[in-house]
Amino acid sequence: MDIIDSVRVTAWVYPKTSPDSAIILSRWYGGTAPDREIVLQLVQGSYNFGVINEDNLLFVPFSFKIHKWHYLTATWNVSVSEVYVNGIEIGNRSTSGSFTNQDLNLGMGSDLNSFQAYFTGLIGNVLILQ
Repeated sequence: MDIIDSVRVTAWVYPKTSPDSAIILSRWYGGTAPDREIVLQLVQGSYNFGVINEDNLLFVPFSFKIHKWHYLTATWNVSVSEVYVNGIEIGNRSTSGSFTNQDLNLGMGSDLNSFQAYFTGLIGNVLILQ
């Protein structure tokens, strides 16, 4: 899927542990910069959504309860990223740049590079929409 000027990612997640870093969905790293695209992860009590490169990462503090389902949504529309949990916006930020590498593989539950940030739990009903 080529991402041109917008993307929406949704997923139901059921964390079984409180991770230092856990990838829910990643199409983030192809070897060298600027091979970045999209990442959705839990990082030390935060919900992280990133598009295009490290300058556009959005870390939003959020206390995820383990052994409970959460509905996550992240959107990007060229100039703004927004993140939602259970339908409530919990953060946003302005973004810039464009996608340069559309040939990366998609990983779910783990990053596809040496970082290997495994998600311990369940991931369901993942949607990636333009």
